[in-house]
Amino acid sequence: MPACAVTALQRRLKIVFWLLLLLSPRLLASNAPMPDPVDASVEILPTLFYLEDPDGKRSIEALSEAPVNWQQAAAGAANFGYSRGVFWFRVGLVNVTPQPLNKLLAIQAPFLDHIEFFLYRNDELIQSGVMGDTYPFTQRLIQHPKFLLPMTLDPGETYTYLFRVKESGPMEFPISLWNERAFHLDDVISTQLNSIYYGILLFVILFNSMIFYALREKTYLYYVLFVTTLLLLQSTLHGRTFEYFWPHLPEMQHWLIQLNIPAATLFGSLFAQSFLRVSRHSPVLNLCFRFTIMASLSCLALIPFVSRETSLMISAYLTIPCSMLLLVTGPVLWWRGVREARFFTFAWVGLSMGILSTMLHKTGVLPESFFTSYGIQIGSALEAMLLSIAIVDRIYRERNERLAAHRRSIKDAEERLSAEHQLVLQATHNVVTGLPNRILFENRIRKLISVDRMQPFLVCLIHLSRFHEIDKTLGHDNADRLLCQIANRLSAFCSELPDAILLESRQDSRLRLASTEGVTMGLLLKSHKPVLKEDIDARLGQLEAETRQSVQFDHLTLDPGAKIGVVRYPDDATELEDLMRKAHIALDTAGQQQENLAFYDESFDVYNERRLTLMAELDKAISLDGLDLHFQPQLNLKQNRIVGVETLLRWNHPEYGFIPPDEFVTLAERTGLITPLTRWVMRNTLKALQQVASAGFPLQFSINISAINLKEPDFTLEVTSLLQEFDVRPNDIMLELTETAMMDNPARAREALCRLKKVGVQLSIDDFGTGYSSLSYIKKLPIDEIKIDKSLIFDLTSSSDDQVIVKTTLEMAQNLGYRVVAEGVENQEMLDILHRLDCDLIQGYFLARPMPLAALLTWLAERGAQPLPSDKEQVVAASTAPPHSPPDSGSGH
Repeated sequence: MPACAVTALQRRLKIVFWLLLLLSPRLLASNAPMPDPVDASVEILPTLFYLEDPDGKRSIEALSEAPVNWQQAAAGAANFGYSRGVFWFRVGLVNVTPQPLNKLLAIQAPFLDHIEFFLYRNDELIQSGVMGDTYPFTQRLIQHPKFLLPMTLDPGETYTYLFRVKESGPMEFPISLWNERAFHLDDVISTQLNSIYYGILLFVILFNSMIFYALREKTYLYYVLFVTTLLLLQSTLHGRTFEYFWPHLPEMQHWLIQLNIPAATLFGSLFAQSFLRVSRHSPVLNLCFRFTIMASLSCLALIPFVSRETSLMISAYLTIPCSMLLLVTGPVLWWRGVREARFFTFAWVGLSMGILSTMLHKTGVLPESFFTSYGIQIGSALEAMLLSIAIVDRIYRERNERLAAHRRSIKDAEERLSAEHQLVLQATHNVVTGLPNRILFENRIRKLISVDRMQPFLVCLIHLSRFHEIDKTLGHDNADRLLCQIANRLSAFCSELPDAILLESRQDSRLRLASTEGVTMGLLLKSHKPVLKEDIDARLGQLEAETRQSVQFDHLTLDPGAKIGVVRYPDDATELEDLMRKAHIALDTAGQQQENLAFYDESFDVYNERRLTLMAELDKAISLDGLDLHFQPQLNLKQNRIVGVETLLRWNHPEYGFIPPDEFVTLAERTGLITPLTRWVMRNTLKALQQVASAGFPLQFSINISAINLKEPDFTLEVTSLLQEFDVRPNDIMLELTETAMMDNPARAREALCRLKKVGVQLSIDDFGTGYSSLSYIKKLPIDEIKIDKSLIFDLTSSSDDQVIVKTTLEMAQNLGYRVVAEGVENQEMLDILHRLDCDLIQGYFLARPMPLAALLTWLAERGAQPLPSDKEQVVAASTAPPHSPPDSGSGH
């Protein structure tokens, strides 16, 4: 049917509905309330009307014949508290849709004693019956704890339900109209929630029963009985015990409700009195508890002698002062310092409020809401969990108290062991500073790693690099006093440093700094995010600033020269030994780089796995001639001919492949292999020089040497011996040394260069322009040549500033009598500029790439004797070198 047709039909049905109401001569009474329109909504709260029948004598026939003054109740529910009379309730419904509707009318009060119902369609009685919790459970229309009335509403028909209800307890009549499917879905959710609640209470009962069985203390028995009565009361009020355990015994249902309410107040009061030791802490509160206990016992005793209505009313009113007493007792005793009262207060606030709200609802003071309906469930579940925690806490504290008593009993034995303890203390603490020593420091690291292997932290070592000088100056006693002063100051600073990891806690202090060895101290910092080497943690910056401060000692201002080495867990290392080793390497790095703080850097670690392997392999390669020499020609621009070559060292490892010179030369310098490596390079260069000279090309060969070679006392003798061995003139050899290498110890470098100059070899300053030296310093050295670094040559064609720098350098160097070599010439334009600037020699890919000796001889035969091509005859550098030649690293090694 089209939607417009359905809408029109609904409109007509509504008009007919209102006409029937206006024209009907009798609809159970002349002043009958209007029925509620019903559609396909999931849940409807129908308008509920009620009529009180105090003497219970009014019949259904009397209601139909005489006018009745119906009163409208609250939406979907009526609550009248305790009342001995009979109530009539009326619900009117009319289907305003064009199709029949299957509905469930739900009376959601499982505890009602007597419900007599009458269903009218228009004015015709079509169904009647009786149900309630005073009748067997099987008598209900639908087997459910709630009272459910299924009905089918025909389109346009008016239906009226009349209910005659009697209840010995509080009169409450919540009613709603549901779609069948929606009701059952909602009921499943409600059942699941109640099942969780029952499960919590059963677990608490079992848990505390085990505690009672183990400890045999009446406190836990009272609590088990209290939770048991609470569970029985709730399941009875929900109708679950009636449904599953005794469906044919409604008297059992009534008896349980009468019994469990005063039993719950009795056992709750007994538990609180015993658990909180009220008699010890508050006589007044103890008197109040005695009253509630006696009142509960009296209520239980009266059950056989009074009516059910009277018993339930007395029990309900008894819970109000009992709840208030439990609510007040916790805070009062908490204020008086009773530890158990803390948990008790939080637990009983929730339960007491839940019980209080429910009872006020039952007595008609509060309207129905989610909290008044489920207050006891919510509060008792919270109470059960919190009091279980309180019980565990109490057991734990009592256990500690017993242990404390035991410790007191062995106090004499502890005193006898105090001497041994002092020895242990001395073994785990620094004698001078009193700080934890390396043993405690490393144990703390082990614990951090074992607790959480993914939690990052920093290991910081602080070394006083100049303290030995101070020790020799001030003497040992004064040096120890100074060390103790520095340690105390740094320890106090580290204690205030955010996330500094605690190493040891004492009565008067919490130590975060350790004396790991000698004048080296250790600190652990928790890291919440990865710390990059290039990013200095703010705390490290504060630590560095603190260690830079000078120390005032006996009117002296001293600088202990503190250096800080930092290693990161787990980025740099994951094991204790590796962390400590790398932290010391970071300290060495700080010292070598003249910095106050340095992170661990693998490039400075000559003892990592790859470097250890390369160190052994490099030694083998030197012994077995496993290295290669490549040669790059140098062109004299003024003579337009090849006058020399630079020797460049190459290493192609069978496993690791091509290894950059910067890596293995640095490794050689740090492991002592630089001496045999330089000897190998010089020996093989002199062999190559002989072969090139024999081929008719008398060239000068440039050899790079290390600053460490200058420190060797017999280096000059070795050079002299090699020249004599290969019968090479000294001025055919140019020894190159970087300007930064000489700045480590300028005086020693100058002396070594002077000795070499006396031999007759030529000397060159390599990579000029990249370091911190100047021509004013260079002129003091006995050198013959300056090589301008390629970083200044690369932008020569595009940067006028670089042209000015190069031009100035050329003029100043040539005026001082030095020959100038420009490295990194890549194209003709660079060459033209350098030619115009009157540069002496050039070297770079434009001329030729570095090449092996055989390729060099071929290249010299083809190119070396010929003049350089003109501007129109461009040289392609790639075509002049073997395709397998590696790129020039700019380092002879």
